[in-house]
Formats: sequence, structure tokens, C-alpha cells
Amino acid sequence: MRIVVSLLAVLAVTAACVGSSVSRDQPRPPSVDQDPRTRQNSIDENETKIFGGTPVSRGSFADVVAITRAGSRLPECTGTLIAADVVLTARHCVCDGIAGSVFFGENAHNASASTSFVKVHAAKEMVGDLDHIAGRCISPAMKKGRDLALLFLEHAVDVQPRKFAPNAVVDGARGYRAVGFGAVDSSGSVYPDEKREAPIVATSNNCSGKVNSRADQIVYGCIRNQEIVAGKLSALTDTCNGDSGGPLYVSSLGIGSAPSETDYAIAGVTSRATGNSVRNCGDGGVYERINAAARSWISASIESYRSSNR
Repeated sequence: MRIVVSLLAVLAVTAACVGSSVSRDQPRPPSVDQDPRTRQNSIDENETKIFGGTPVSRGSFADVVAITRAGSRLPECTGTLIAADVVLTARHCVCDGIAGSVFFGENAHNASASTSFVKVHAAKEMVGDLDHIAGRCISPAMKKGRDLALLFLEHAVDVQPRKFAPNAVVDGARGYRAVGFGAVDSSGSVYPDEKREAPIVATSNNCSGKVNSRADQIVYGCIRNQEIVAGKLSALTDTCNGDSGGPLYVSSLGIGSAPSETDYAIAGVTSRATGNSVRNCGDGGVYERINAAARSWISASIESYRSSNR
């Protein structure tokens, strides 16, 4: 089944991202408007997806969606359906104006047109102490901010939403599986515009370890107790440009493989490359961990939306 969903309005977050550019080789996150996992506007339609991955089998990971700008079928970000009418994605995607259409299916270009249009009523961001900052995107670098946003749809879609992974499973995870519509090459410029998947090794499940006596925050540019690092330098698989906002799954066994697709749960949301990356893609990535604080914010935001729209 292929469903095309038009996103007609974004109320709480606009594309007003401001801030200075941050080099990816510095041990800190880039600013939201310079995030390397968002496809750049200059890239044409013959570009990129998950680096080192393979196309998903037909009908699998139906909860993973391609997100495009208004009037476009070029996937620039990825998202995950977490309720029948709610898509979880990255804040920087919404900041960059990537909230025009959502495509359910394996290929956004081949998806047939549908009269089942869905409207985005609100896209909220999570920053600092879970404050809701409406109407703008916070910069510079996301040192405290959460790279998360919710897209609220006008009506439910007939797709099974994905659940979140228990904290204990993520704490002990040895591997993950990423799914997305991003690039397939190390430079982040080749996009097959199809949904792909790849196993990725766990590097730091909570950005709280050390590498040769140096803290994970310094080495990878991640946020302690808030983010996951997966992949490594010169890895065979990684997320890439266009995978931003997509899911980092983990199985109930804490690995990146499962006997059934339904065994996967969301551990994190694709945000950016690691601070020590040499290439755009293939050297590891940083993911917003869906921990207790994130789940609480998501639940509260959904409840708030439901209450205000009854």
C-alpha cells in the first residue's frame, strides 16, 4: 500500500532557523540549520539514502515515512508514525521547511496520488528543560535542545504505529537497525528515493562513556544522557543525508536484527553525523534517544493537542 499525505500547515514551528555554521569536524553538534543529515536544496533528484543499506521488502516498515517540501516528491527527511495521526521526526527538518508532504510506501516517486490528504495542525519542538518554544527554531548548536518534532495529522491513517523501546533494552543494546529515505554514498549525494534499512553497531547508548580517557561528548559531539551514538569511523553501514528524523530501531534482544519486523521498537531519532566524522556518511551518527524525558514530552504534547482540538 502506498499513501500520499499532504501536509498543509505547520503552526508552532516555522522555518526561521538562525545561527552560525558549525564545522562537522568539531567535537560538538552542528547548528540546526547546518545539519549534515538534511538533504541540501542544491542536490537534484538523482541523488541519496542509508549508506551501505538495502531496500526494504515490499510492505515492511510501513510506519517509516518520507517527508518532502510542499509540492515536491523529493524525500528530504524521514519520520515514524507513533500514533494513528502523529509522525515523529527531527526538529531541524521542520526548521528547514521540510513539512510539505508525507509518503507512506517504499518509493515516494512511484507512490500513486491519493485523495487522503492529511493536514499538519502543529509541529512542536523540544528544547532545554522541555520548554515549548513556538514560532522559531533555536540556535546555535543543539547543546541542550532536543532535535525532535511532532507532526499532527488531520485524520488517522491505516498503518500500525511503532512503539518505543524500554530504557533497559536501549541501555544494554549492542546494535541497532536504521530505516530511512537518505543517501547511499559517503558524500551524501546519491539518492535512490526508496526506503532502505541497515544494521548499525552500538557505540554509546547514552553518550556517557569514554574513548581513551576522553568523554563521549568531546569525541562524538553528543549530549550526555540524551543521545545515542551508533556506527564508527569507516563503518560499512550508517545513516546519511535525508535520513534525518527517521527511526533508530532496536529489537527486544538489544540488537539490530529480529525474527519479525514487529519486534523492533524506536530507540532513537536520526539527528546528525558524529563530531569526529571524516566523511559525510559512513563514520557514525548521533541519534536523539527516546528516553523517559522524551517520552514524557511526546505524551504531553499529544495530550495537549488532543485537548485543544476536541
